[in-house]
Amino acid sequence: MRLCCVRAAAKFGDADKLRVKIIARKRDDDIDLLAEAAVVIGVGQGVHPRDYPQLAPLVDLLDAELGCTRKVTDNAWMPLARQRCDL
Repeated sequence: MRLCCVRAAAKFGDADKLRVKIIARKRDDDIDLLAEAAVVIGVGQGVHPRDYPQLAPLVDLLDAELGCTRKVTDNAWMPLARQRCDL
């Protein structure tokens, strides 16, 4: 959204008046969780998102992370960072 503001200010000639201060940077994905996980439990399109909470006890028991197939991310049921190419 800030990028849009910068472009709009530049378009209207106010770019030199625009001051943006970055106070923090944070990724909004969890790609590192899968990369560092010892165990990944994979779900495909056969597991509906309403059933994901039922997997929580198994995830906790195995100290695992939940990964998914491309079909799941294509349906926007999980973030793209949770997609594993080997599932």
